[in-house]
Amino acid sequence: MRAKKLGRHELLSWVNNITQSDYSKIENLSDGVAFCQIFDAFYPNAFSLNQLKCSKNYFKINIIS
Repeated sequence: MRAKKLGRHELLSWVNNITQSDYSKIENLSDGVAFCQIFDAFYPNAFSLNQLKCSKNYFKINIIS
C-alpha cells in the first residue's frame, strides 16, 4: 500500500478543518499551537487548551496540578 502524497494546500485544509482555524501558510504552523489543537482533538481532556499561552512568536504549556 502506498501513502498518498499531500500538497501543502491539502495539508492546510486538513489542519484548518481539525482545528477550526484559518491558517494561511504552512509556516504559521511552526509555533506548535496547531499541534496542541490537533492533539486535543484526538485526545480530549489530556490537557486544557486554556493552559496554552500564545503570543506571536512563543507558546508554552503550563500544566497546573
